[in-house]
Amino acid sequence: MSSKRKARRPAKPKAAKAAKAPPEGAAASPESSRPEEPGRRIPTPVVLALVSAMVCAGLVGLFWNSGREPIEVEELPTAVEVDDRTPEAAAESFLDAWRKRDHSVAETLALGDALAAVRSRRDGDESGDPQLERIWNRMAAERLEFVVDEAETLDDGMRLVGVASGTFLSQPYAREVAFSLRETPDGWRVTELQFGEILEGGQP
Repeated sequence: MSSKRKARRPAKPKAAKAAKAPPEGAAASPESSRPEEPGRRIPTPVVLALVSAMVCAGLVGLFWNSGREPIEVEELPTAVEVDDRTPEAAAESFLDAWRKRDHSVAETLALGDALAAVRSRRDGDESGDPQLERIWNRMAAERLEFVVDEAETLDDGMRLVGVASGTFLSQPYAREVAFSLRETPDGWRVTELQFGEILEGGQP
């Protein structure tokens, strides 16, 4: 006797379940109800600060490799020529020592607030790293010329306002600077230094 097998019918595909609607009055999901936020803009001061930081890092990177191994840096005359016989000369000498981070010379030309600023800056610098000192000297190798625009006689000295100009990293540079100075038996000394607007070039 032969048996007959019934052919199986192919199974019907199951319909996809429809998403359940939330009960009436229920709060919608935060993800589904949150509107798309427009692209947020970074404030301009933040952008400028980030750019300035990247530029400074790039300048140091020119002279310092990633492994912090000593590299050759061109040696340039970096000694500060001190002239404290007049207020203008003392101001220019102090500015040169300040830019080159020659703290010992800057201290001899400073009193009061200026002296405190020099010592604070000295304490904030990295501890006596010869390679870093050569980098700073290379970046501020050329002395700036200070031209006085305004001179005011004070009870205890002089106040000079003018422009320091020259080159910074071989590029033209100019910035407004103001000095307060006092005459001593050893020569003129800077009691206060104030930097003003950068007229040309970048931040030294």
